[in-house]
Amino acid sequence: EVKSNLTILNLSMAQLDDVDSRMLARGLSQNQTLTILNLEYCQLKTHSGILAKALKNNQSLEFLSLDSNDIPPIGIKSWSNLFKVHPKLERVILRNNLFGEQGATYLAECLPGNNSILSLDLENTNLGPIGMEVIGNALTQNNTLCCLNVGNNKFDKSAAQSLARVIKLNKTLTWISFSSNNLEDGNMSIIFGSLR
Repeated sequence: EVKSNLTILNLSMAQLDDVDSRMLARGLSQNQTLTILNLEYCQLKTHSGILAKALKNNQSLEFLSLDSNDIPPIGIKSWSNLFKVHPKLERVILRNNLFGEQGATYLAECLPGNNSILSLDLENTNLGPIGMEVIGNALTQNNTLCCLNVGNNKFDKSAAQSLARVIKLNKTLTWISFSSNNLEDGNMSIIFGSLR
């Protein structure tokens, strides 16, 4: 079990099954001091939601990595619910979870009123144009996020327009990566135009 005074927990590549996740959730639900939680490559998949629910009592968490866990949209919904209420969570890494447009819709619900997340990594999450649009709309109402990674998400002209709108309207973003989206020259000019 997780000790109640633990501040950093790195379980990268731990290959957690459903039983492991339930045991971890029980420990996390009693921990009030954890500030860094790394769950990269843990094969969380559908049982990641119980971990999100377990962390609702923790008011100290600042860094969360869920990189490469095959988390489906319903799992992202559980995490989004946590992001809505968590007061100190500053850095969230969701890259390499192909939750797509539906997951983006759930995630977008927590962004407008969020006052803690400074960095959000959504690289290779299969956002597509619609996912970028819903995330973009949410970010035009967010006054906290500074860093956004939306690389490798199969963007087209409408996604470029959404990204340009975010760049133009969001006043706190200082760093955006949209690399490896195979945007054509005309689509890039849409984004470049928003830099003025």
